[in-house]
Amino acid sequence: AAQAFGLGTAVTVALAAGKFAGLSGTVVGTSRGRVGVELDDGRKVGLPADQIVAEKKNAAQGFGLGTAVTVALASGKFAGLRGKVTGTSRGRVGVELEDGTTVGLPADQVVEETKSAAQAFGLGTAVTVALAAGKFAGLSGTVVGTSRGRVGVELDDGRKVGLPADQVEAKTKSAVQAFSLGTAVTVALAAGKFAGLSGTVIGAKRGRVGVELADGRKVGLPAGLLQAETKSAAQAFSLGTAVTVALAAGKFAGLSGTVIGAKRGRVGVELADGRKVGLPAGLLQAEGKSAAQKFTLGTAVTVALAAGKFAGLSGKVVGAKRGRVGVKLDGEEGTVVGLPADQVVVAPEKPSFDLGAAVAVAAASSRFAGLIGKVTGTARGRVGVEFDEGKTVGLPAGDLRAVPPPLADAFPKGGAVEIVMPGSPHDGAFGVVVGHARGRVGVKIDDTAATIGLPREHVRPKEKDYKEEFPIGASVAISRAGETGEVSGHARGRVAVTAAGGVRSFPTGVLKAFMKLAAAA
Repeated sequence: AAQAFGLGTAVTVALAAGKFAGLSGTVVGTSRGRVGVELDDGRKVGLPADQIVAEKKNAAQGFGLGTAVTVALASGKFAGLRGKVTGTSRGRVGVELEDGTTVGLPADQVVEETKSAAQAFGLGTAVTVALAAGKFAGLSGTVVGTSRGRVGVELDDGRKVGLPADQVEAKTKSAVQAFSLGTAVTVALAAGKFAGLSGTVIGAKRGRVGVELADGRKVGLPAGLLQAETKSAAQAFSLGTAVTVALAAGKFAGLSGTVIGAKRGRVGVELADGRKVGLPAGLLQAEGKSAAQKFTLGTAVTVALAAGKFAGLSGKVVGAKRGRVGVKLDGEEGTVVGLPADQVVVAPEKPSFDLGAAVAVAAASSRFAGLIGKVTGTARGRVGVEFDEGKTVGLPAGDLRAVPPPLADAFPKGGAVEIVMPGSPHDGAFGVVVGHARGRVGVKIDDTAATIGLPREHVRPKEKDYKEEFPIGASVAISRAGETGEVSGHARGRVAVTAAGGVRSFPTGVLKAFMKLAAAA
């Protein structure tokens, strides 16, 4: 029952819980059948699952940040005003009105706005004014905005007008515009002296399509006299394609080769013996990958039980030849064997955990099931995990799952963060963490007086310059390798580290800076 409460769940302590009865908080973990809860006042307690109730969203929380709303007529002096949602608190919806005033209103006095017909025209849409529009009838222009149910249109002559939405029509592509630049075309037989010629589209003007013919001449033709060319059968074979010549091809029948070009309806093929020939596309067949070639270099594999003395061994793919897969076996002093593809199985990817990562034991059969700890390293296919009481054990990676750290650890007070909320006016804004409550991160937005509470998925730490995060001379731990070293340089987004094995370059994601303790005197 304790594990039914996910990390970060907002909860209320039941009345039967004694001195904590009625208090609110956030779930920070589970252990030994109890639920860890961080109360709003910062205290952390472990309670039985039956003394905790998950909080439900109230009506106010149904309004997302940035939602456009109208205040209902029953709300007194703010009735009918428009604004945007800035947050929710204590069952009320925070609304910033168009005049800049911010008010908190009951959820039943706020109505989410729907798009008007005018708002259906996006900025920059090319439009034509309908014939019913009087003196502007038939003119063309571009949408520049919407206001009070009308569409703002900048006409082609520079005048700006506001028109009802039913007097504006979005333009569709003309037949001329359907031919994009660079399209290969053929001129129709009805085009007189240019009939049957081929060329390339170079533009469109005054209802005609500009075509540069194969002989270099440039002409403007009606769209109805042009037809876009499709690839010939020869062009369907791309450069480098491996092909086999069909048996009907006479002296080249059954030979293999590689496509080197296409010309005059024929495919140029360089045969395996070095000869170059031009053959009709109908006499060629593209070769598919063999079963052996489907194993990419470096793939981790296991040898199937049917493979005799190598059965059950692991290794990595080093090549493919003559229908067999080359495998370099693990722990066999570099032995490389060639095996049929059906005796090689791709090994399932093992989960990896960074040093210091918080993990939970997920395997129900483990005597440590439900406990949470931190990764201390890896060895012999197992992950070292240190639990809260100081005990460290080695567990199979498959028995573990990563858990997000508590909000206070992931987003410490004073930390710089970026807001990630596509569609919200706050998306991309930066701010500083000012607190944590009910599973949310309190963020004061830079250069404003606004402070909002956001779920962890809408906040991420502001990225540091990797040279500042890992300065030269800093001590670092290398994840998964169980090594430490010293930063000695930077290049192309990677960090050079001097360790026991010499100088190596690492991406920042596998490094963690730490402070060395001074040696005892």
